[in-house]
Amino acid sequence: MTLAVALAGHDIIGQAKTGTGKTLGFGIPMIQRVISPKDDAFATLKSAGKPQALAVAPTRELAVQVSGDLERAGKARGVRVLTIYGGRASSLRSRGYSVASRSSSAHREGSSTSPSRLP
Repeated sequence: MTLAVALAGHDIIGQAKTGTGKTLGFGIPMIQRVISPKDDAFATLKSAGKPQALAVAPTRELAVQVSGDLERAGKARGVRVLTIYGGRASSLRSRGYSVASRSSSAHREGSSTSPSRLP
């Protein structure tokens, strides 16, 4: 029921059981609105290649799941998806990751299965 509302450009917020299509309910409108490298308009973007959309999830596991779904849904359009999720800086340091500051840490992965180290 939210798909038409979101495709029309309106904000949505919802709560539903697992498996009811929430990810694609907000994800399809997001994928339709971004300008991918395959689109002619990509070259004319002021900041081509910079993020155009943000999906927020409450857990790392859900963030990875959502990014995988969005990656599959946007593949034909050439939409690129990057998963970024937070963590405790001390925990990341103990596993060999560099973090910019103690108050702000993030783990970044190039795909849902192969994490890469932060610069």
